[in-house]
Amino acid sequence: MAANGNAGRYSLISCCPKNSMLKLWRRLAPEFHQAVLGSIGQFMAILLEHHRGNLPFWVVPEQIVVAPISVGQLEYARGAGQIFHGAGLRHIIDDANETLSRRIVAAHDKGIPIFVTIGPKEVYAGTVAIRERDGERSVRSLSDATEWLKAMNASN
Repeated sequence: MAANGNAGRYSLISCCPKNSMLKLWRRLAPEFHQAVLGSIGQFMAILLEHHRGNLPFWVVPEQIVVAPISVGQLEYARGAGQIFHGAGLRHIIDDANETLSRRIVAAHDKGIPIFVTIGPKEVYAGTVAIRERDGERSVRSLSDATEWLKAMNASN
């Protein structure tokens, strides 16, 4: 088990108290105990190692980045953020004075799985442009996107 980094989860204990006789001690075999999820820290370490840093959608601290292309779409982006928040989804509004590509890279580096872009076309049509962690892109209505993201959040 040490080959995959899990040796720290095993402990060797004696099944005899300290004051028992030596003969009894030699006859009784020690017991091995394993704590698969001994602590939240260990669990998170195992989860991070298993997913190579790309945590599942339901467990990441920030699930969605909502980014308006310009100041003109900021109000619609905030409204979309409120709808996501009302649906129980964790999001941030990225209205930084950076190019859209830099904001996408920053979100990817932070491990945020969904990047929602809002431009003039999306505001006019009542949609959002979605980019997933793996690069897949889609355009959905705001209500459809919310239901789809809620389903992703529930499918742990």
